[in-house]
Amino acid sequence: MRRFADSKRKPLAWKYLTVLAVLIVWNALIMLTPFLEPSGLKSGLYSFFGYFCHQSPSRSVTPYEVTFGIVQNSYTFPVCTRDLTFYLFFLLGAIAFPLTGKADTRDMPDLWLLVFAAVPMAIDGGTQLLGWRESTNTLRFITGAIIGFACAYYLIPLVNIIFSGASKKRGTIG
Repeated sequence: MRRFADSKRKPLAWKYLTVLAVLIVWNALIMLTPFLEPSGLKSGLYSFFGYFCHQSPSRSVTPYEVTFGIVQNSYTFPVCTRDLTFYLFFLLGAIAFPLTGKADTRDMPDLWLLVFAAVPMAIDGGTQLLGWRESTNTLRFITGAIIGFACAYYLIPLVNIIFSGASKKRGTIG
């Protein structure tokens, strides 16, 4: 945690912490949605996440089901399994990021590593899209986790680059 206390790096720490806070809120909204009481908020969150995901019930995780007589209600997460693990592992990658380097770095890994991380998802999703086979939630989980974790190592340096440039344009030290 000394990196955040260093006065020369303090202006840069807010960028990392902002990314982390956004990812925490995003994941919390996803995780809490199925457990909310039926309301406008719950349906609004399902609608909101519908812009980011197909929300196919067969490709989603159902944390619990409730049966009242002959009526059974399933409460699924507002995103599919792949997206759920993508966002969760994106958050985990962001948490791990400062442990593997500096939170204020502007250096991204080679782009081929991101492509390499995306290959399992592309194969899984592509072969399913072409009708060659049906994927499973286990494969969706694994492929979403791989690409999600990797994306944190590209987004955080990108945010540092973008906001460092903006700080210099305003005449402040970024």
